Amino acid sequence: MEVIVLRPEGFALPAAIMERARRAAAASGGSVRETAERGDALAGAEVLYVKEWGATECYGDTEADARLRSTLTGWCVRNDWFTFTAPECRVLHCLPVRRNIAIADEVLDSARSAVQREAYNRLPAQMAVLHQMLKPQRSSENPT
Repeated sequence: MEVIVLRPEGFALPAAIMERARRAAAASGGSVRETAERGDALAGAEVLYVKEWGATECYGDTEADARLRSTLTGWCVRNDWFTFTAPECRVLHCLPVRRNIAIADEVLDSARSAVQREAYNRLPAQMAVLHQMLKPQRSSENPT
């Protein structure tokens, strides 16, 4: 399976993170690459996992972040993005989501969206992690 990270120009992931992702993907028979070319990234896609992007130089600076985002409104996932994808392509997001900034209402509230189901499924996974973390450790001296 190929994973394609689609992001605006100037928002490339750090090289060390991409290299680690490439190694992990290759170990399972897949690949990872990134691009700013929407048509290339979306061609035939069966799933869009949307995550908001940001520039590290704007972190904590609300005004600078707003200025930057105002120039990139075309990066909000809208219905026209699905022109390139597989017909049954679904959308995922881990929530919370900034409506009409990361994903438009027309997509979030459509049959394509599996966002609510994904969020609901997160609860049992989080409970399992907490259970494992809080479970008393067995002593090697006194196994039970």
